Amino acid sequence: MANKIKAIAYLFIISMLAANQSAISQTCISDDDLTKLPGKFTDHKWTPAGGHTSSYSAVEQTLALKNLSSIETNFVKYFWGDGTNGKASFGFSEGNYFNNLFLGQYSFTVGFYELICKDGNIKTAHEFGTDFKITINPFIEPGLNINGRGRQYDFSVPGNRKNFSNTINLFRYMIFSNKEEPEKINSGNSYIESKPIYHDAYDKHPDVVRNWYFAPAGKMILIEVTRKEYLESLLEFYEREKPGLLKEMDRLIAIDKSTLKLYEKEKDGKSKKDYDYFLNRIKEYETDRQRYENAYKTKKDKVTSLLKSNAESWLNEPAVLSKEVIMGSYCRSGSLKEYEETGCFSFNDFVSIENGYTVYKWNPDLFKQQPATSPAFIKVSLRYKSGIELSEKIRDYYTKNLDFTFIKSILNKK
Repeated sequence: MANKIKAIAYLFIISMLAANQSAISQTCISDDDLTKLPGKFTDHKWTPAGGHTSSYSAVEQTLALKNLSSIETNFVKYFWGDGTNGKASFGFSEGNYFNNLFLGQYSFTVGFYELICKDGNIKTAHEFGTDFKITINPFIEPGLNINGRGRQYDFSVPGNRKNFSNTINLFRYMIFSNKEEPEKINSGNSYIESKPIYHDAYDKHPDVVRNWYFAPAGKMILIEVTRKEYLESLLEFYEREKPGLLKEMDRLIAIDKSTLKLYEKEKDGKSKKDYDYFLNRIKEYETDRQRYENAYKTKKDKVTSLLKSNAESWLNEPAVLSKEVIMGSYCRSGSLKEYEETGCFSFNDFVSIENGYTVYKWNPDLFKQQPATSPAFIKVSLRYKSGIELSEKIRDYYTKNLDFTFIKSILNKK
C-alpha cells in the first residue's frame, strides 16, 4: 500500500513538473524571441472548403478536392514557417470561360499567422499578411472590355455552363502593360512580381505578390491574336453596340415625348419653358440617334475595307494596338476626336510591336473540351509584406524551395 501511495505521489510530481515546463515554454519577453520557433502546420480540415462550392456538382467537387489534397500532401514535405502558424484551406471560385470552354477555379492556400508576445505569453495573430497559394485554372482579367460604361450586358452571349453567360470575342482578349508578362506566363521559368499594393497613405509595408504560371509540357497558355481576328471581333462588337445604343435613345425619346404631352395645352403659356426644354431634349436625342447610326456605318466600313483589301500575310500578323488606345480614356478609341466622331473602339490602325501592345487570347490548343474542374493550368502565388523580415524570409524560402516538378506533374497526368 505504501509503495502504491509513493508511486501515485511520484506520478503527480512528474505531471506537475511537465505542466510547469509546458507553461514555461509558452512564455516570452518580446516578439523577437519567437522568430526562431519552428513553424506549425495545420491542414485544411480545421475549416470547411470556402467559396462557391455550390456552383459545382458532386463529381466536379470530388475531382477538385482530390487535386487539392494531393497538393497539400506534397506541400507538407517542404513546409517552413519559423515564427508562424501556417493554416491551410481549400477554396472555390465561380469559374470562368477560357474562349468557349468553362473551367472551375479552386485553390489551396496557406496563411502564415505570426506568433506574437502578449503579456509575456505566446499568442497567434488573428490575421495574416503573408500567404502561399496554388490556384487551379486561374483567371487573367481581359484588357479590352467597357464594364465601366454599364452596358456590358449588351455583349453577353450564351455559354456552355448553365446560368453562366460568356462574352463576345473582343472582351475575352488580354492586354499586358508589362510586355514581358506573356512570355513569363507561357514559359513558367520565372515569376512575375506585382507593384507594391498600399492599403492607405500610411502603409509602410505594402503587399507584393509573386506569381508563377504552369501549363502542361509543350503547351502555351496565351497566344497572339491576329489582325484578322481582331478586326472581325470589332465587327461583332459594332453589330451588338448599335442596337443597344439605339434602344437606349428610343427609350429616352419615348419618355420625353410622354412628358411633353403633359405641357401640350399650355405650351404657349405658363408651361412654355418646360415644353421647350423637353422638346429640345427630344431633338438632341434624335440627333444622337442619327449620330450613332452614322458612327456604326463609318466604323464598319473602315474595318470591312481593311479585311477585304489586305493580303492574308498582313492579316495573319499579330494585332498590336497603340499606347493611346490601351492607356487612353476614350473608350478604346485612339483620341478624343475619334471617340466624339464614332464612339467606342473607333479603329485607326495597327502599330509596330516596338510602339504598342500585342493582343493575346487563351490558347485553343490548351483549352479544349474537358471536365470543368480538370486542371488546365496552374498559378502559384506568394504574397508578402515588403520590409518585414519574417515575411520576406518566407518569400525567399518558398521562392527557392518550391516543388515545381510536382506542380507540373498534376497537369501532365491528364
